Amino acid sequence: MGNSFEEYFDSANEINLEKISFEKAEENPFFSNMFILGYIDSVIVVNELLDSDYTFKLIDLKSGRVKKFGKRGEGPNELLSDGGYFLLDHENNHLIIGDGYFNYVYKVEELFEENVLPIESFRFETGDDRLMGHRVMANGSVFGSSYLKRFASYDISESTFDTYEEYPGGESQALAHQAYFLAHPTEFRIAYGMRSYPEFGIISEENDQLEIKKWNWGEVNSRVEERSDGTRASTGSLEDELHFFSTAGGNKSIFFLHSGAKLRYPDGRVRREGLLTDKVYQLDWKGNPIAVLNLGQEVKAIAVDPEENYLYASTGSANPELLIFKLP
Repeated sequence: MGNSFEEYFDSANEINLEKISFEKAEENPFFSNMFILGYIDSVIVVNELLDSDYTFKLIDLKSGRVKKFGKRGEGPNELLSDGGYFLLDHENNHLIIGDGYFNYVYKVEELFEENVLPIESFRFETGDDRLMGHRVMANGSVFGSSYLKRFASYDISESTFDTYEEYPGGESQALAHQAYFLAHPTEFRIAYGMRSYPEFGIISEENDQLEIKKWNWGEVNSRVEERSDGTRASTGSLEDELHFFSTAGGNKSIFFLHSGAKLRYPDGRVRREGLLTDKVYQLDWKGNPIAVLNLGQEVKAIAVDPEENYLYASTGSANPELLIFKLP
């Protein structure tokens, strides 16, 4: 695929997307960082992550209403951890939110009711391992990474947990090989892009066996070292780069945000700006480039509706906002 992800798209068309205006309803809460976006049934789910009281915000695209969601605390249906995640179950029109300990399932059509309650809750039964980082729903299973293996799936109805493939460098390097995943809305097809590792891939099932096709370039830079107190941290080097940092999937296409920028300045200081991109890379579900989509401004996260009518993005500014673009 050449020497870089951008070079893989050398022959793809560049398309300038048309921005669609979106007005929030009056007296709505402001966004704090809009770290991860998702789309389900005219609702944008926003993972705020660093918000002190609620992990998520919900945006009703029909009315413009914004609602805080996923209250943190130790009460009924509250999230115990600040490292929350959401899962989109398009087949059943459910939103699942979790904190690593409990998962709560909500009907999407009830999300904006005043005192909405989950219809059920469950825990992951994963034995000595557990899911970590970003994860997605695919045909009734949760798919992501685990602490011990590079890929992992959890079947919710059967409470079964399967893992696949060793981490390069062993289990201690799990933190250096985190991926952002995306799932096909109706089929068991998953794509991923590595955050600090020069690789993306597409995962499918053939004859009940997991098939993983990979595209990669360059060498691995990031490493994780264990401290004297037993904790682990990514050490980072002057050559470390930010690769994929947001993903979205529709019925026909895969969408990636990819940076390629160095995480540090030559003097070793951590780079705070210049890491985001104003382009979205679109591929088909076989990994072939379709187009480079120009947004006209840098964005932090993306989402797309299953029919791929619109692309949704969050700005990387100090006071982020939702952008909507018409897809060709």
